[in-house]
Parts: sequence; C-alpha cells; structure tokens
Amino acid sequence: MLVFFVVEYDEGINPLYRVGVAIWGSLFTTIGVGLQVLYVYGYLIYAGANISSIPAVSIIMATGVGVEFCAYIVLCFQRSHGTRRERVFTCLDIMFAPNIDGGITMLLGVCLLLTSLFPFVIKYFFLPWVLIVIFGWIVSLMFIPAMLSLCGPPNIHTVDTKPLKE
Repeated sequence: MLVFFVVEYDEGINPLYRVGVAIWGSLFTTIGVGLQVLYVYGYLIYAGANISSIPAVSIIMATGVGVEFCAYIVLCFQRSHGTRRERVFTCLDIMFAPNIDGGITMLLGVCLLLTSLFPFVIKYFFLPWVLIVIFGWIVSLMFIPAMLSLCGPPNIHTVDTKPLKE
C-alpha cells in the first residue's frame, strides 16, 4: 500500500525509479513491524502466556499498530529533501509529536483494562497493548531513524520540487 501511496504521477520522473524507492522504503517499514511483533511475542513467552487465539489477537494487532508507527516516519523520510541525516531530522521534526500523540491515545484507550478484577485480562490484554505502544515508540523513533540515516532510500523526487516543510 505504501508503494501506491508514494508513487504519484509527475511528468519527467521515471515511475520505475519511484517504485524502486517506495519498495526500498517499504522494506524498512516491514523490518520495523517485524521487530515490534517479535518483541510482543517475546514478552508473551517471557510472561508464560499460553499462545492460543487470545494472545494471537494481540500479536496480529501489533502488526497493524506497528504499521501506523513506522510507515509515516519512512514516508516522511522519502519525501524530504537534503542528505540522509537532514532528512531524518526533518522527518522526526514533523512526525515525532504525532507519533507520541497516537501512542498516548492508544494507552488511554486500554487503561480501563487495568481496572479489571481478572489477572487474565491484565496479563493477556493490558500489558501486551502497553508494550505494543512502548515497542512502537522505540522502533519508530529510534531504530528506524538510525537505519534510515545509515542506508535509507533516496528522495522519491528526482527533480527539485517544493520541500515538504517550509
């Protein structure tokens, strides 16, 4: 989906180049989401949770939430101008606050689960969701920018166009 969102029609720009850059960026999103899912799965194993359909829901939902955390960072990086380092700083300048706000909103949504009288609900629903948000922040605000600054894709624009942030 990120590939089709980034690849927009523009005269003078090779569409195959843009598809290649979008796929390169999608790879970073996939790695970030995979790390988040791996972290949540590792927590469930560490906590002694029996992996059944109930914890599997949290793992599947971690995938969707992970895309939210990582995809916007990568997309902003691809559309920014300058060196990789400058683009990472621009990307974090634009997306840091929305990323934190989205995580806080998610935490507020699951905080009522903490009032449950059943330890099962806290172990299998509340704690995994809190960790999904924490791991999402760690991966999207630390790991992904570090990897993008080292080996991130080039700018999606091959010609000088208007910058994303003025």
